[in-house]
Amino acid sequence: MPEKPTNTKPQSTFQPKPYNSGLVRKMLTLTAMLVMVLYSMKEAGKPENWAWMGFEAPAGPREENNNSGTPKVAAKTNANNTNANASPNSDRANAASVAADPTNKSARPSPAPLNTPVIRLAQASATAPFSQGHQQTELPTDSGRFWTSFFANLKTTEQLEWMSLLEALSGNQPATRSPASQAQAKLIDLAEKRRDAFSNKSLDQIASLPQASEKRSQVSQNYFEANKLWQNQISPALAASKAAEDITLRQQQAMASLLSHLDIDALNLVQDKTAVGWTGDTVAWKRCWNRIHQSQIGKPAYVTRIQLAGQPQEFRGDAITVNGFVRSIETRRANPDSSIVGPNTGDEEQNYYILWVQPADSDAGPYCVYCLNPPEQLPHTQAELKDYQWLAKISGIFFKNRTYQATDRVRYSPLILANRFEMKPPVTDHPALKWKLSPKLMAGLLALIPLVAVSVVWYAVRSTVNRKRLPSKKSQEELNIFLGDLKDNPSIKNDLEQIQAISEHEDDIT
Repeated sequence: MPEKPTNTKPQSTFQPKPYNSGLVRKMLTLTAMLVMVLYSMKEAGKPENWAWMGFEAPAGPREENNNSGTPKVAAKTNANNTNANASPNSDRANAASVAADPTNKSARPSPAPLNTPVIRLAQASATAPFSQGHQQTELPTDSGRFWTSFFANLKTTEQLEWMSLLEALSGNQPATRSPASQAQAKLIDLAEKRRDAFSNKSLDQIASLPQASEKRSQVSQNYFEANKLWQNQISPALAASKAAEDITLRQQQAMASLLSHLDIDALNLVQDKTAVGWTGDTVAWKRCWNRIHQSQIGKPAYVTRIQLAGQPQEFRGDAITVNGFVRSIETRRANPDSSIVGPNTGDEEQNYYILWVQPADSDAGPYCVYCLNPPEQLPHTQAELKDYQWLAKISGIFFKNRTYQATDRVRYSPLILANRFEMKPPVTDHPALKWKLSPKLMAGLLALIPLVAVSVVWYAVRSTVNRKRLPSKKSQEELNIFLGDLKDNPSIKNDLEQIQAISEHEDDIT
Protein backbone atom coordinates (compact mmCIF):
# COMPACT_ATOMS: atom_id res chain seq x y z
CA MET A 1 0.00 0.00 0.00
CA PRO A 2 1.48 3.30 -1.00
CA GLU A 3 2.43 5.64 1.69
CA LYS A 4 -0.06 8.40 2.48
CA PRO A 5 1.30 11.85 1.75
CA THR A 6 1.73 14.01 4.78
CA ASN A 7 -0.81 16.79 5.07
CA THR A 8 0.65 20.29 5.01
CA LYS A 9 -0.89 23.18 6.90
CA PRO A 10 -3.61 24.62 4.69
CA GLN A 11 -3.38 28.18 3.53
CA SER A 12 -5.75 30.76 4.94
CA THR A 13 -9.08 30.90 3.17
CA PHE A 14 -9.29 34.68 3.78
CA GLN A 15 -8.00 36.56 0.73
CA PRO A 16 -7.59 40.36 0.62
CA LYS A 17 -10.04 42.27 -1.51
CA PRO A 18 -8.77 43.65 -4.79
CA TYR A 19 -7.27 47.11 -4.24
CA ASN A 20 -7.35 49.71 -7.04
CA SER A 21 -4.08 51.39 -6.08
CA GLY A 22 -3.64 53.25 -9.41
CA LEU A 23 -6.78 55.35 -9.01
CA VAL A 24 -5.98 56.28 -5.42
CA ARG A 25 -2.45 57.25 -6.38
CA LYS A 26 -3.74 59.55 -9.11
CA MET A 27 -6.29 61.16 -6.83
CA LEU A 28 -3.75 61.87 -4.12
CA THR A 29 -1.29 63.25 -6.66
CA LEU A 30 -3.93 65.61 -8.06
CA THR A 31 -4.82 66.71 -4.53
CA ALA A 32 -1.18 67.49 -3.78
CA MET A 33 -0.84 69.46 -7.00
CA LEU A 34 -3.99 71.44 -6.17
CA VAL A 35 -2.59 72.33 -2.76
CA MET A 36 0.65 73.45 -4.43
CA VAL A 37 -1.26 75.67 -6.89
CA LEU A 38 -3.33 77.29 -4.13
CA TYR A 39 -0.21 78.01 -2.09
CA SER A 40 1.54 79.48 -5.13
CA MET A 41 -1.44 81.76 -5.83
CA LYS A 42 -1.43 82.96 -2.24
CA GLU A 43 2.30 83.74 -2.32
CA ALA A 44 2.03 85.42 -5.72
CA GLY A 45 -0.57 87.80 -4.32
CA LYS A 46 1.89 89.28 -1.80
CA PRO A 47 3.49 92.50 -3.10
CA GLU A 48 6.80 91.76 -1.40
CA ASN A 49 7.24 88.73 -3.68
CA TRP A 50 6.78 90.67 -6.91
CA ALA A 51 10.14 92.42 -7.10
CA TRP A 52 12.25 89.27 -7.63
CA MET A 53 9.87 88.18 -10.41
CA GLY A 54 10.46 91.40 -12.31
CA PHE A 55 6.96 92.83 -11.89
CA GLU A 56 5.93 96.26 -10.65
CA ALA A 57 2.96 97.17 -8.53
CA PRO A 58 -0.26 97.09 -10.56
CA ALA A 59 -1.49 100.39 -11.87
CA GLY A 60 -5.03 101.53 -11.32
CA PRO A 61 -7.66 101.51 -14.04
CA ARG A 62 -6.34 103.52 -16.94
CA GLU A 63 -8.26 106.49 -18.26
CA GLU A 64 -7.83 107.61 -21.84
CA ASN A 65 -7.29 111.25 -22.68
CA ASN A 66 -9.64 113.20 -24.86
CA ASN A 67 -8.35 115.34 -27.68
CA SER A 68 -7.81 118.37 -25.50
CA GLY A 69 -5.77 116.54 -22.87
CA THR A 70 -8.40 116.88 -20.13
CA PRO A 71 -8.62 113.68 -18.06
CA LYS A 72 -11.92 111.88 -17.91
CA VAL A 73 -13.57 111.51 -14.53
CA ALA A 74 -13.92 107.98 -13.18
CA ALA A 75 -17.22 106.09 -13.16
CA LYS A 76 -18.19 106.93 -9.62
CA THR A 77 -18.31 110.67 -10.45
CA ASN A 78 -21.79 112.05 -9.99
CA ALA A 79 -23.68 111.99 -13.29
CA ASN A 80 -24.92 115.54 -12.89
CA ASN A 81 -21.37 116.87 -12.68
CA THR A 82 -19.65 114.99 -15.49
CA ASN A 83 -20.94 117.21 -18.28
CA ALA A 84 -19.33 120.23 -16.70
CA ASN A 85 -15.86 118.81 -17.38
CA ALA A 86 -16.35 118.79 -21.13
CA SER A 87 -14.54 122.12 -21.60
CA PRO A 88 -10.77 121.69 -21.31
CA ASN A 89 -8.25 123.85 -19.52
CA SER A 90 -6.18 125.64 -22.16
CA ASP A 91 -2.88 125.27 -20.29
CA ARG A 92 -3.41 121.55 -19.76
CA ALA A 93 -3.73 121.00 -23.51
CA ASN A 94 -0.14 122.23 -23.96
CA ALA A 95 1.11 119.71 -21.44
CA ALA A 96 -0.74 116.67 -22.82
CA SER A 97 2.40 115.40 -24.55
CA VAL A 98 4.20 114.80 -21.24
CA ALA A 99 1.27 112.95 -19.65
CA ALA A 100 1.64 109.18 -19.83
CA ASP A 101 -1.44 107.10 -19.09
CA PRO A 102 -3.04 109.37 -16.46
CA THR A 103 -5.42 108.28 -13.75
CA ASN A 104 -7.47 110.96 -12.14
CA LYS A 105 -9.42 111.78 -9.03
CA SER A 106 -12.65 109.86 -9.08
CA ALA A 107 -14.44 111.39 -6.10
CA ARG A 108 -16.82 114.10 -7.26
CA PRO A 109 -19.06 116.13 -4.95
CA SER A 110 -22.55 114.71 -4.74
CA PRO A 111 -25.48 117.14 -4.78
CA ALA A 112 -27.12 118.05 -1.54
CA PRO A 113 -30.54 116.45 -0.94
CA LEU A 114 -33.46 118.47 -2.23
CA ASN A 115 -35.07 119.12 1.12
CA THR A 116 -31.93 120.01 3.06
CA PRO A 117 -30.55 123.52 3.64
CA VAL A 118 -27.86 124.70 1.27
CA ILE A 119 -25.53 125.56 4.16
CA ARG A 120 -25.41 123.51 7.36
CA LEU A 121 -24.20 125.72 10.18
CA ALA A 122 -23.22 122.78 12.34
CA GLN A 123 -20.96 121.25 9.69
CA ALA A 124 -19.71 124.15 7.57
CA SER A 125 -16.13 125.20 8.22
CA ALA A 126 -14.55 128.51 7.35
CA THR A 127 -11.30 126.73 6.51
CA ALA A 128 -12.52 123.57 4.79
CA PRO A 129 -9.48 121.30 4.36
CA PHE A 130 -8.53 119.56 1.16
CA SER A 131 -9.24 116.16 2.69
CA GLN A 132 -12.98 116.81 2.59
CA GLY A 133 -12.88 116.15 -1.13
CA HIS A 134 -14.10 112.57 -0.60
CA GLN A 135 -17.22 113.80 1.21
CA GLN A 136 -20.36 115.46 -0.08
CA THR A 137 -20.11 119.19 -0.60
CA GLU A 138 -22.86 121.59 0.40
CA LEU A 139 -23.52 122.99 -3.08
CA PRO A 140 -26.78 122.21 -4.89
CA THR A 141 -26.58 120.15 -8.07
CA ASP A 142 -26.83 122.97 -10.61
CA SER A 143 -24.51 125.19 -8.62
CA GLY A 144 -21.86 122.46 -8.55
CA ARG A 145 -22.18 121.94 -12.30
CA PHE A 146 -21.77 125.63 -13.02
CA TRP A 147 -18.71 126.16 -10.83
CA THR A 148 -17.01 123.03 -12.15
CA SER A 149 -17.51 124.27 -15.70
CA PHE A 150 -16.40 127.79 -14.78
CA PHE A 151 -13.23 126.57 -13.07
CA ALA A 152 -12.31 124.20 -15.91
CA ASN A 153 -12.44 127.02 -18.49
CA LEU A 154 -10.00 129.26 -16.60
CA LYS A 155 -6.29 129.43 -17.27
CA THR A 156 -3.91 128.22 -14.60
CA THR A 157 -3.06 131.75 -13.46
CA GLU A 158 -6.76 132.59 -13.30
CA GLN A 159 -7.48 129.46 -11.33
CA LEU A 160 -4.85 130.46 -8.78
CA GLU A 161 -6.31 133.98 -8.50
CA TRP A 162 -9.81 132.60 -8.07
CA MET A 163 -8.79 130.13 -5.37
CA SER A 164 -6.90 132.90 -3.58
CA LEU A 165 -10.03 135.05 -3.62
CA LEU A 166 -12.21 132.24 -2.24
CA GLU A 167 -9.65 131.47 0.44
CA ALA A 168 -9.70 135.11 1.56
CA LEU A 169 -13.51 135.22 1.61
CA SER A 170 -13.79 131.96 3.58
CA GLY A 171 -11.12 132.99 6.11
CA ASN A 172 -11.58 133.88 9.75
CA GLN A 173 -10.72 137.60 9.54
CA PRO A 174 -13.74 139.39 8.04
CA ALA A 175 -13.11 142.60 10.00
CA THR A 176 -10.33 144.12 7.89
CA ARG A 177 -10.60 143.20 4.25
CA SER A 178 -8.60 144.56 1.36
CA PRO A 179 -10.36 145.06 -1.98
CA ALA A 180 -10.02 142.38 -4.61
CA SER A 181 -7.16 142.80 -7.02
CA GLN A 182 -7.73 143.88 -10.58
CA ALA A 183 -7.35 140.32 -11.84
CA GLN A 184 -9.79 139.06 -9.20
CA ALA A 185 -12.28 141.79 -10.06
CA LYS A 186 -12.21 140.71 -13.70
CA LEU A 187 -12.84 137.11 -12.63
CA ILE A 188 -15.81 138.24 -10.52
CA ASP A 189 -17.30 140.07 -13.53
CA LEU A 190 -16.68 136.99 -15.69
CA ALA A 191 -18.38 134.74 -13.12
CA GLU A 192 -21.44 137.01 -12.98
CA LYS A 193 -21.68 137.09 -16.77
CA ARG A 194 -21.42 133.32 -17.15
CA ARG A 195 -23.80 132.75 -14.25
CA ASP A 196 -26.47 134.83 -16.02
CA ALA A 197 -25.97 132.79 -19.21
CA PHE A 198 -26.16 129.54 -17.22
CA SER A 199 -29.39 130.72 -15.53
CA ASN A 200 -31.00 131.62 -18.87
CA LYS A 201 -30.07 128.25 -20.30
CA SER A 202 -31.62 126.49 -17.30
CA LEU A 203 -34.86 128.47 -17.72
CA ASP A 204 -35.00 127.51 -21.40
CA GLN A 205 -34.57 123.86 -20.43
CA ILE A 206 -37.42 124.11 -17.91
CA ALA A 207 -39.71 125.72 -20.48
CA SER A 208 -39.03 122.95 -23.02
CA LEU A 209 -40.09 120.16 -20.65
CA PRO A 210 -43.71 118.93 -20.47
CA GLN A 211 -45.97 120.49 -17.87
CA ALA A 212 -46.45 118.55 -14.61
CA SER A 213 -43.71 116.08 -15.54
CA GLU A 214 -41.43 114.64 -12.90
CA LYS A 215 -38.30 115.72 -14.77
CA ARG A 216 -39.51 119.32 -15.02
CA SER A 217 -40.22 119.35 -11.30
CA GLN A 218 -36.73 118.02 -10.57
CA VAL A 219 -34.99 120.50 -12.91
CA SER A 220 -37.01 123.38 -11.47
CA GLN A 221 -36.12 122.39 -7.91
CA ASN A 222 -32.41 122.25 -8.81
CA TYR A 223 -32.59 125.64 -10.52
CA PHE A 224 -34.31 127.43 -7.62
CA GLU A 225 -31.89 125.98 -5.05
CA ALA A 226 -28.85 127.05 -7.09
CA ASN A 227 -30.37 130.48 -7.85
CA LYS A 228 -31.17 131.06 -4.18
CA LEU A 229 -27.60 130.26 -3.15
CA TRP A 230 -26.22 132.55 -5.85
CA GLN A 231 -28.45 135.56 -5.10
CA ASN A 232 -28.42 135.34 -1.28
CA GLN A 233 -24.88 134.12 -0.55
CA ILE A 234 -22.29 133.95 -3.32
CA SER A 235 -23.11 137.02 -5.43
CA PRO A 236 -23.31 139.41 -2.41
CA ALA A 237 -20.03 138.03 -1.07
CA LEU A 238 -18.28 138.61 -4.41
CA ALA A 239 -19.68 142.13 -4.64
CA ALA A 240 -18.52 142.85 -1.07
CA SER A 241 -15.06 141.62 -2.00
CA LYS A 242 -14.79 144.17 -4.80
CA ALA A 243 -15.81 146.96 -2.41
CA ALA A 244 -13.67 145.66 0.51
CA GLU A 245 -16.78 145.27 2.67
CA ASP A 246 -17.55 142.68 5.32
CA ILE A 247 -19.65 139.61 4.58
CA THR A 248 -22.07 137.69 6.78
CA LEU A 249 -21.36 134.35 8.43
CA ARG A 250 -23.66 132.50 6.04
CA GLN A 251 -21.95 134.09 3.06
CA GLN A 252 -18.58 133.11 4.49
CA GLN A 253 -19.77 129.52 4.93
CA ALA A 254 -21.09 129.48 1.36
CA MET A 255 -17.67 130.57 0.06
CA ALA A 256 -16.04 127.83 2.18
CA SER A 257 -18.34 125.23 0.58
CA LEU A 258 -17.50 126.58 -2.88
CA LEU A 259 -13.78 126.43 -2.08
CA SER A 260 -14.13 122.82 -0.91
CA HIS A 261 -15.96 121.95 -4.12
CA LEU A 262 -13.27 123.50 -6.33
CA ASP A 263 -10.55 121.79 -4.29
CA ILE A 264 -11.89 118.51 -5.64
CA ASP A 265 -11.85 119.88 -9.18
CA ALA A 266 -8.23 120.96 -8.67
CA LEU A 267 -7.32 117.43 -7.58
CA ASN A 268 -9.05 116.08 -10.69
CA LEU A 269 -6.58 118.04 -12.81
CA VAL A 270 -3.63 116.13 -11.33
CA GLN A 271 -2.30 113.38 -13.57
CA ASP A 272 -0.29 110.37 -12.43
CA LYS A 273 2.86 109.15 -14.14
CA THR A 274 3.98 112.68 -14.91
CA ALA A 275 6.97 114.66 -13.67
CA VAL A 276 6.90 116.99 -10.68
CA GLY A 277 5.98 120.49 -11.85
CA TRP A 278 3.55 119.49 -14.56
CA THR A 279 1.26 122.41 -15.45
CA GLY A 280 -2.02 120.71 -14.52
CA ASP A 281 -0.78 120.09 -10.95
CA THR A 282 -0.24 123.76 -10.11
CA VAL A 283 -3.46 124.57 -8.26
CA ALA A 284 -3.62 121.32 -6.28
CA TRP A 285 0.12 121.59 -5.49
CA LYS A 286 -0.33 125.04 -3.99
CA ARG A 287 -3.41 124.04 -2.03
CA CYS A 288 -1.69 120.98 -0.54
CA TRP A 289 1.26 123.04 0.66
CA ASN A 290 -1.14 125.59 2.17
CA ARG A 291 -2.68 122.79 4.20
CA ILE A 292 0.77 121.70 5.39
CA HIS A 293 1.77 125.23 6.42
CA GLN A 294 -1.52 125.67 8.29
CA SER A 295 -1.26 122.17 9.90
CA GLN A 296 -4.65 121.20 8.49
CA ILE A 297 -3.87 117.92 6.78
CA GLY A 298 -6.35 116.04 8.97
CA LYS A 299 -6.00 112.69 10.71
CA PRO A 300 -3.71 110.43 8.65
CA ALA A 301 -4.52 106.80 7.87
CA TYR A 302 -1.85 104.12 7.46
CA VAL A 303 -1.50 102.87 3.88
CA THR A 304 0.90 100.65 1.96
CA ARG A 305 2.82 101.34 -1.22
CA ILE A 306 0.69 98.95 -3.24
CA GLN A 307 -2.41 100.96 -2.30
CA LEU A 308 -0.88 104.26 -3.39
CA ALA A 309 0.56 102.84 -6.61
CA GLY A 310 -2.54 100.87 -7.56
CA GLN A 311 -5.30 103.30 -6.52
CA PRO A 312 -3.89 106.83 -6.55
CA GLN A 313 -7.28 108.44 -7.27
CA GLU A 314 -8.64 107.02 -4.00
CA PHE A 315 -5.92 108.58 -1.81
CA ARG A 316 -5.02 111.76 -3.69
CA GLY A 317 -5.14 114.75 -1.35
CA ASP A 318 -5.68 112.55 1.71
CA ALA A 319 -3.60 112.53 4.87
CA ILE A 320 -1.67 109.25 4.97
CA THR A 321 1.06 107.57 7.02
CA VAL A 322 3.78 105.28 5.65
CA ASN A 323 6.73 103.49 7.22
CA GLY A 324 10.12 102.97 5.63
CA PHE A 325 13.88 103.45 5.68
CA VAL A 326 15.48 106.60 4.25
CA ARG A 327 18.04 105.66 1.60
CA SER A 328 18.78 109.01 -0.02
CA ILE A 329 18.29 112.72 0.76
CA GLU A 330 18.82 115.79 -1.38
CA THR A 331 18.81 119.41 -0.20
CA ARG A 332 17.31 122.10 -2.45
CA ARG A 333 16.57 125.80 -2.30
CA ALA A 334 13.02 127.04 -2.82
CA ASN A 335 12.32 130.30 -4.60
CA PRO A 336 10.68 133.05 -2.50
CA ASP A 337 7.46 132.76 -4.51
CA SER A 338 7.36 128.96 -4.39
CA SER A 339 4.38 127.16 -2.90
CA ILE A 340 6.76 125.18 -0.70
CA VAL A 341 7.77 128.33 1.18
CA GLY A 342 5.36 129.04 4.01
CA PRO A 343 3.82 132.44 4.67
CA ASN A 344 5.64 134.95 6.88
CA THR A 345 8.93 133.04 6.85
CA GLY A 346 11.00 136.21 6.70
CA ASP A 347 13.68 134.48 4.63
CA GLU A 348 14.38 135.14 0.99
CA GLU A 349 15.20 131.50 0.44
CA GLN A 350 14.28 128.34 2.29
CA ASN A 351 15.59 124.81 2.11
CA TYR A 352 13.45 121.79 1.44
CA TYR A 353 14.47 118.16 1.14
CA ILE A 354 13.71 115.33 -1.28
CA LEU A 355 13.93 111.92 0.35
CA TRP A 356 13.81 108.48 -1.23
CA VAL A 357 12.38 105.99 1.25
CA GLN A 358 12.44 102.21 1.03
CA PRO A 359 9.00 100.93 2.18
CA ALA A 360 8.96 98.69 5.23
CA ASP A 361 6.17 96.56 3.75
CA SER A 362 7.34 96.04 0.16
CA ASP A 363 10.36 95.75 -2.10
CA ALA A 364 8.54 96.95 -5.22
CA GLY A 365 9.96 100.49 -5.20
CA PRO A 366 10.58 103.61 -3.09
CA TYR A 367 8.52 106.53 -1.85
CA CYS A 368 9.46 110.05 -2.91
CA VAL A 369 8.95 112.49 -0.02
CA TYR A 370 9.14 116.28 -0.20
CA CYS A 371 9.84 117.39 3.36
CA LEU A 372 10.46 120.79 4.99
CA ASN A 373 11.93 119.77 8.35
CA PRO A 374 13.51 116.29 8.50
CA PRO A 375 14.68 114.99 11.91
CA GLU A 376 18.06 116.22 13.12
CA GLN A 377 19.40 112.70 13.74
CA LEU A 378 18.88 111.73 10.11
CA PRO A 379 22.25 111.43 8.28
CA HIS A 380 22.72 113.46 5.10
CA THR A 381 25.35 111.36 3.34
CA GLN A 382 24.71 108.48 0.98
CA ALA A 383 27.23 106.21 2.71
CA GLU A 384 25.54 106.56 6.12
CA LEU A 385 22.04 106.11 4.71
CA LYS A 386 22.90 102.94 2.79
CA ASP A 387 22.41 100.66 5.81
CA TYR A 388 20.58 103.10 8.09
CA GLN A 389 18.05 101.01 10.00
CA TRP A 390 16.09 103.68 11.87
CA LEU A 391 12.44 103.40 10.90
CA ALA A 392 10.88 106.58 9.47
CA LYS A 393 7.19 107.13 10.22
CA ILE A 394 6.09 109.72 7.67
CA SER A 395 2.71 111.48 7.87
CA GLY A 396 1.77 113.80 5.03
CA ILE A 397 -0.41 114.31 1.97
CA PHE A 398 -0.34 111.90 -0.95
CA PHE A 399 -0.17 113.89 -4.19
CA LYS A 400 0.36 111.52 -7.14
CA ASN A 401 2.57 108.82 -8.69
CA ARG A 402 5.49 110.74 -10.16
CA THR A 403 8.03 109.62 -12.75
CA TYR A 404 11.74 109.25 -12.00
CA GLN A 405 14.72 107.93 -13.93
CA ALA A 406 15.93 104.61 -12.53
CA THR A 407 19.09 102.82 -13.61
CA ASP A 408 17.27 100.71 -16.19
CA ARG A 409 14.22 102.75 -17.25
CA VAL A 410 11.66 105.33 -16.21
CA ARG A 411 9.71 104.20 -13.17
CA TYR A 412 6.93 105.58 -10.98
CA SER A 413 6.94 106.39 -7.29
CA PRO A 414 4.26 107.67 -4.86
CA LEU A 415 4.89 111.36 -4.10
CA ILE A 416 4.21 112.48 -0.52
CA LEU A 417 4.32 116.03 0.84
CA ALA A 418 5.20 116.40 4.52
CA ASN A 419 6.36 118.98 7.03
CA ARG A 420 8.27 116.68 9.37
CA PHE A 421 8.31 113.03 10.42
CA GLU A 422 9.41 110.77 13.24
CA MET A 423 12.37 108.38 13.49
CA LYS A 424 12.31 105.19 15.56
CA PRO A 425 15.40 103.16 16.52
CA PRO A 426 15.77 99.71 14.97
CA VAL A 427 14.03 96.80 16.68
CA THR A 428 14.82 93.13 16.14
CA ASP A 429 11.20 92.03 15.95
CA HIS A 430 10.16 94.48 13.24
CA PRO A 431 8.60 92.65 10.26
CA ALA A 432 11.02 94.28 7.82
CA LEU A 433 14.02 92.93 9.75
CA LYS A 434 12.81 89.34 10.17
CA TRP A 435 14.16 86.49 8.11
CA LYS A 436 12.29 86.04 4.85
CA LEU A 437 11.89 82.93 2.77
CA SER A 438 14.17 83.25 -0.26
CA PRO A 439 12.67 82.75 -3.73
CA LYS A 440 14.93 79.75 -4.47
CA LEU A 441 14.00 78.01 -1.24
CA MET A 442 10.33 78.74 -1.87
CA ALA A 443 10.55 77.20 -5.35
CA GLY A 444 12.33 74.15 -3.94
CA LEU A 445 9.65 73.61 -1.32
CA LEU A 446 6.91 73.90 -3.93
CA ALA A 447 8.65 71.29 -6.09
CA LEU A 448 9.12 69.00 -3.07
CA ILE A 449 5.42 68.91 -2.17
CA PRO A 450 4.29 66.57 -5.01
CA LEU A 451 7.30 64.26 -4.43
CA VAL A 452 6.44 63.86 -0.75
CA ALA A 453 2.79 63.27 -1.63
CA VAL A 454 3.67 60.57 -4.18
CA SER A 455 6.01 58.88 -1.67
CA VAL A 456 3.29 58.75 0.97
CA VAL A 457 0.82 57.26 -1.51
CA TRP A 458 3.35 54.63 -2.68
CA TYR A 459 4.10 53.56 0.90
CA ALA A 460 0.39 53.30 1.73
CA VAL A 461 -0.34 51.21 -1.34
CA ARG A 462 2.62 48.86 -0.77
CA SER A 463 1.78 48.27 2.85
CA THR A 464 -1.85 47.53 1.96
CA VAL A 465 -1.09 45.02 -0.83
CA ASN A 466 1.56 42.96 1.07
CA ARG A 467 -0.35 42.68 4.32
CA LYS A 468 -2.03 39.27 4.92
CA ARG A 469 -5.25 39.05 6.78
CA LEU A 470 -4.91 36.19 9.35
CA PRO A 471 -7.76 34.71 11.41
CA SER A 472 -8.11 35.50 15.08
CA LYS A 473 -6.93 33.16 17.85
CA LYS A 474 -10.38 31.75 18.51
CA SER A 475 -11.03 31.21 14.81
CA GLN A 476 -7.67 29.47 14.46
CA GLU A 477 -8.53 27.06 17.30
CA GLU A 478 -11.89 26.22 15.72
CA LEU A 479 -10.16 25.75 12.37
CA ASN A 480 -7.59 23.33 13.90
CA ILE A 481 -10.36 21.23 15.50
CA PHE A 482 -12.20 21.11 12.22
CA LEU A 483 -9.08 20.05 10.31
CA GLY A 484 -8.29 17.39 13.00
CA ASP A 485 -11.77 15.93 12.61
CA LEU A 486 -11.29 15.80 8.86
CA LYS A 487 -7.96 14.02 9.30
CA ASP A 488 -9.40 11.31 11.55
CA ASN A 489 -12.58 10.80 9.51
CA PRO A 490 -12.17 7.47 7.61
CA SER A 491 -14.62 8.53 4.96
CA ILE A 492 -12.28 11.29 3.92
CA LYS A 493 -9.72 10.02 1.43
CA ASN A 494 -7.06 11.68 -0.56
CA ASP A 495 -6.67 11.23 -4.32
CA LEU A 496 -4.39 8.19 -4.12
CA GLU A 497 -6.70 6.39 -1.71
CA GLN A 498 -9.69 7.07 -3.94
CA ILE A 499 -7.86 5.66 -7.00
CA GLN A 500 -6.87 2.55 -5.04
CA ALA A 501 -10.45 2.11 -3.85
CA ILE A 502 -11.71 2.31 -7.43
CA SER A 503 -9.13 -0.30 -8.55
CA GLU A 504 -10.12 -2.71 -5.79
CA HIS A 505 -13.74 -2.26 -6.69
CA GLU A 506 -13.03 -3.08 -10.33
CA ASP A 507 -11.12 -6.24 -9.31
CA ASP A 508 -14.08 -7.37 -7.23
CA ILE A 509 -16.37 -6.94 -10.23
CA THR A 510 -14.17 -8.94 -12.61
